Amino acid sequence: MKRKSDEKPTLAKKRKSHDPQQGVNDKWYQLYQSSLQSLEITDYDAAIDSSLEALTNLDAFKTMVLDNCAYAYAMKGRFSKAMQAADKMIECTPRTATGYLRAGDTLALQGKHSQAIQVYDQGLETVSIDDNQYTSLEQYKATSQQQLDKRVDFLTALPIDIVYIIIDQLDITASHICCMDVSKRWRELLADYALGWKEVALEFSMADNPIFRFIPMVGKHTKKLEVINADEDTSQKATKALINGQFSSVQHLNMRSSYIGRDQLLLVLSRLGNTLTELMLKVSEGSQNLHLESILLACPKLEHLWYHTDTVNMEFSDANPIASQCNIKSLDLETSTLITTELLGKMIRRCPHLQQLRVSLCSADALTLINEYCPKLKVLGFNGPAPNTLSAFDDNIPGIQELYIHDTEDMEPEHMIPLIEKSQLTSQSAVLSLSDDKNNIARRWNGLTKIKMEKLEYLTYCFGVSMDMHTIVAKMMQNCKALQSVTIQDLSNVTGNVLEEALLKLPYLNQVTLLSMEAVNVDGFEYFLNCHADRGKGSSLREVYLEKCDNVTDSLLEALSKIQTLSLVKIEKCNGLTTDGLVAFVEQVSKFNTLRTIYLQDMDTVTDLVLHKLVDIASLQSITLRKLPKITADAVRCLIGVMENLKSLSIIACSRISLLTSYSIMGELNQKKKARAGTEN
Repeated sequence: MKRKSDEKPTLAKKRKSHDPQQGVNDKWYQLYQSSLQSLEITDYDAAIDSSLEALTNLDAFKTMVLDNCAYAYAMKGRFSKAMQAADKMIECTPRTATGYLRAGDTLALQGKHSQAIQVYDQGLETVSIDDNQYTSLEQYKATSQQQLDKRVDFLTALPIDIVYIIIDQLDITASHICCMDVSKRWRELLADYALGWKEVALEFSMADNPIFRFIPMVGKHTKKLEVINADEDTSQKATKALINGQFSSVQHLNMRSSYIGRDQLLLVLSRLGNTLTELMLKVSEGSQNLHLESILLACPKLEHLWYHTDTVNMEFSDANPIASQCNIKSLDLETSTLITTELLGKMIRRCPHLQQLRVSLCSADALTLINEYCPKLKVLGFNGPAPNTLSAFDDNIPGIQELYIHDTEDMEPEHMIPLIEKSQLTSQSAVLSLSDDKNNIARRWNGLTKIKMEKLEYLTYCFGVSMDMHTIVAKMMQNCKALQSVTIQDLSNVTGNVLEEALLKLPYLNQVTLLSMEAVNVDGFEYFLNCHADRGKGSSLREVYLEKCDNVTDSLLEALSKIQTLSLVKIEKCNGLTTDGLVAFVEQVSKFNTLRTIYLQDMDTVTDLVLHKLVDIASLQSITLRKLPKITADAVRCLIGVMENLKSLSIIACSRISLLTSYSIMGELNQKKKARAGTEN
């Protein structure tokens, strides 16, 4: 039953004629004085009677206050708070109708008429028939029954395929849980809808979440389960559900919690052994670690293992025939202690199908072992960051396709070069980050200049300070004719144009990134950019990223602005740039009408003046503004007001623009896009 917005609760209406609070206070005070007088004359029975009657009047007053509070909560849609207040009303005055009326009315406002009728019935059984609101309980119950009788369950009326289309539009899990409480029929339909429960995430503090009531009904449908950053109660409830077999079909398990012990994890894995193919496990510092052998024995169908812990225990018993059982195709091991070559060898020998491998803190000679025992390897991440996403590869093409090698103190050419040579016909992406602070660089690493990686498209080069090493890598790049993207990171002491000349000889190069450069070779890179500008519309360069390069200057930005083929530019934390230089860059770029995306991040020199110039770039479709302390909301609104082609705008951590204002501006852009789409239609 719905009440009109201006309707007041029954007791509130009475206050218009007289103030019950004053009456209660007067009577309470009289009773209080009476009890004091009785005590003075040692009439203790009379004192007790007066005190008890005074307390009864206080309960009545408390009930009236709670009624106002419950009504206000209900009108704001905070029904759980309203019900808490209504329950306290019943607790204070269980033999008056007021609390039952408020509780039933709150339930009826939510459409929960069956539960409202139960509350009214409880009141009718408890309240005296002489109560002046007894008839209201009867009337409200009858009204809820009428509403219940004419309510239409559209999920029952519609064809089942239409029902599931509707369910598909709901937010995953959260809305499903709310709908489960509507009716038994809705619960049955949602519990049988496998796709709605295919992925379940239990995070942070969810121990009181209703989802745990429904896990016995829906857990069988879950294929992917995540328990990430959960508190102790949530972690333990999830673990108990897993051990009890309520998640019986999980194929992907991601557990990163500090509150799950080794023995519990082993029980969980044993339960899922027949279904689990992908496991991501992060064990907190100081916890007892699971033995890798135990994981492989418990989960014989496991294909992808991601295990981050303090120390990986990789000792294997010769008695266990794991080699014949192990189906691991992807292995990611991260520790804070050294993984010896001997221990790594014991593991990879038991993974004959390994295609993706990432390990941290390994000895350099482990590369030789990997080269020997991993013939099907497609992705290698060694001692540093590498993508942890699962990629699909053609098993018929041998050789590594993605290579991410980071420095170790004992790295020598004989560890790495044979691996690169073996994959030179298949590698498509490479990150090479090695130390060059040893003697005889040219002689020791000269083997790189003879490698021709014919399919290499993406290269990140981080070699440090030696010009000898820069020259060697430049020669290697010239042999990689398919290169499309080059990232140069963490370099210093670069002189001359050796790297830039190599880049200019790459016919398909469309993306260049300078990242975290202590001392960019400004003259050399300006030369590179000017050469591409001279090529006019024939330049292959489309995207340029300048990130955390403090000595990038306005003159370099001027050279960049003259390239006629740019579609994306990112400028982040380049503190050597001035506002005038940025304005001049935008003015020049606007003449070519090719730039579609721009990122401006973490710079004090980006002001409203720069934003006002952006409106002249008619081709611009996406703008990201991050950590820009001097821009204002008015300047950003000017962008969406003028730029007809703008489709995406992100405003992040700009101190003069509040989060609420950011959302408002992005909402205005969305409204404008909808209006534009309606006009075009």
